[in-house]
Amino acid sequence: MDEEFKKNSKFTLDPDSIVQNIDDYRPSLLILFKDLRTSDNKDILTVVQRESVFSNIPVLLYSFRKQEVDLFQYQTKVGYIQLPMPKEQIMIEIERLLYNKKFVLIVDDSKVIHIQLKHIFEEQNFGVLEAYNGQEGLAVLEKQIPDIITSDIEMPVMNGYDFCKALKNNPRTEKIPVLMLSSLDSGIDVDRGFDSGANDYLTKPIDREELISRVNSIIEAANQQNIREKILIVDDSRVIRNLFIQGLEQQGFKTYFGVNGKDGLHNRI
Repeated sequence: MDEEFKKNSKFTLDPDSIVQNIDDYRPSLLILFKDLRTSDNKDILTVVQRESVFSNIPVLLYSFRKQEVDLFQYQTKVGYIQLPMPKEQIMIEIERLLYNKKFVLIVDDSKVIHIQLKHIFEEQNFGVLEAYNGQEGLAVLEKQIPDIITSDIEMPVMNGYDFCKALKNNPRTEKIPVLMLSSLDSGIDVDRGFDSGANDYLTKPIDREELISRVNSIIEAANQQNIREKILIVDDSRVIRNLFIQGLEQQGFKTYFGVNGKDGLHNRI
């Protein structure tokens, strides 16, 4: 883990003294093992929130099991990570809690586009991850999971279509929303983008306000997908399918599609 982070951290193995440690040390973030309990079998986070003067500090829970707790039940900002997890992703989760950051992965073979997009996103308090083709993008995703990906289409080694298909076919990355950014502006290109799994498509040159608006809408919609309905779209027209997919996913719905009845049954929810 980052040396500066270690230097500014305090560690304790005694759950019964945690409230006193928090009140003495006044941390900016509390990292807790989810299953930790006091000697009298009380949930440690509940104890902290009831007894500590600094009960409103952000908390990062960790466990070796999938998330089994409703994080909205707590009175403070709470994150959850399942171990094992790469240290790079742990640092992302910490920055999300401490600085209210979102993270974007920029995949584009143009250094000029990287500079332009990085400046735009950092102004909006985004953490920026970078890759210069689809294969590099997949390598980044092995260690870090961003809130959204922007991807060019025409790139060496692996193009944007294949990159998007690959990440959407991986259970670990399939839920990450993708915004295609390309100079290709024909209807066929846009349709191929949606068919590969993209959530939205913008053509270059990039309009800053439009980009930020789309990105924020896509992230908000992705965060709502766990509580919104799933919809199966069956139509032999690619144009019609993609119109529905774009509109519904922007509203937070998870969409599946089929090109005919048989394909629809195969892809049924």
